[in-house]
Amino acid sequence: MGELAAHSRPRLQGEDGRAHLWGVTALYHKEHEVAEPLIGTLNNSAAYFGMRFGGVLLGKGGRIDDVLGDTAALTRAKTFFAQDPPTALFPYQAA
Repeated sequence: MGELAAHSRPRLQGEDGRAHLWGVTALYHKEHEVAEPLIGTLNNSAAYFGMRFGGVLLGKGGRIDDVLGDTAALTRAKTFFAQDPPTALFPYQAA
């Protein structure tokens, strides 16, 4: 387990040593705005812990493997974790 954790560390932390947080989820609704409470909660959690927040990858699906039919989500997934996410801020903080 220790070897796995040591191997995973570079993917979880940036050059500055701060941890990164991303969200990956599926929803069964045509409007992605219904996921805003989840995204806000993850952002605020990252801000509280001084982490970087890479956002949330949303896919459409309600049953097992439905998200595989969401070609837009699959395209975003190819580069989603490649970004260098910004430091998370609370909504009241200036960007």
